[in-house]
Amino acid sequence: MSKKEHPLQNDFGSHHRILALAALFEGEFSIDWIQELEETKASHILLTLNEGIDRGLLVQRSPGVYSFVRPQERRKLRDSLSSEEREGLHRQIADLMLNEIPDEPGMTKAVGAQLLHVHNDEEGCLWLLKAGDLYRKSFCPAEALQCYDKLFQDLRSMTGPNADSLFFEAAIG
Repeated sequence: MSKKEHPLQNDFGSHHRILALAALFEGEFSIDWIQELEETKASHILLTLNEGIDRGLLVQRSPGVYSFVRPQERRKLRDSLSSEEREGLHRQIADLMLNEIPDEPGMTKAVGAQLLHVHNDEEGCLWLLKAGDLYRKSFCPAEALQCYDKLFQDLRSMTGPNADSLFFEAAIG
């Protein structure tokens, strides 16, 4: 096995890349999002996802929407991508989600989960604040703290009234 080869790559062959991209999503993911990220034929993506279902790795939640069955397999696939590639893809995923339904609470939380993996500008920090507030209001303190901690970390490199305002809002939250 070469240094860059991941053990799961042998199990999934040419489907590994698509599964690794899918593994970047915290919960459910859409075939449309995978196609946006990989720019490959829908038939190849469907074949991969169906093979993942057959192997017990994925479950289909609704037409075109899937999720991983076991978080540990999702993490292994996600971690097979380089950290630089993962950061860029997390940014792309957040942008894809924001173009869908940005103000829907579930989507705000999903965007926040993606932004935890990248360095954020003021807009990204605003979305982390929104996600943190939603988690806090739905009695999920661990998830809220993750969003607020990342927000504070990213705000350290920013100055100005908007950054200060975000800091105070997060501190109050």
